[in-house]
Amino acid sequence: MGLFPGLKDAKVSKNGIFFKPGFSGDVEVVKIEYVKTRRQGDSFIPTLKVITTNHPDTEPVGSERTWFQGGKDADIQLSAIKKFMYAMNGLEIDDPKCKGVDAELDDITTAAVKENLLKGKRVHLETVQTTTKAEEDFTRYDFSPYRAPKN
Repeated sequence: MGLFPGLKDAKVSKNGIFFKPGFSGDVEVVKIEYVKTRRQGDSFIPTLKVITTNHPDTEPVGSERTWFQGGKDADIQLSAIKKFMYAMNGLEIDDPKCKGVDAELDDITTAAVKENLLKGKRVHLETVQTTTKAEEDFTRYDFSPYRAPKN
């Protein structure tokens, strides 16, 4: 027996590469994971591919970045996921059609994670530097529906 008996069964993960504050562009879902983390609990983590960008040097077209929505505070997490899923369904948060989506939102979001249902779907993203209640810097991800360019 070696010194590390459980090593072969240990899960490995890599830290995500996140969008910098001030990003504005269109992104495409590569995959969405829902994983248990030690510090943040059950976390919602979409991997997003950059389609258009205002930061070609730091977030070039074709690069992949992640959005990490930790589950430490369920109210914040669920609100953020709901806004993301509205945008993925082409809805602004004040659209009356959101009420019709709400009843199916849990099932749709579960399928997005388990079956990669949203792979290839696009959404618009803007990131904003803000400060938390604990006075720590935080990058907020604001998603809105994707609008295809008009030719």
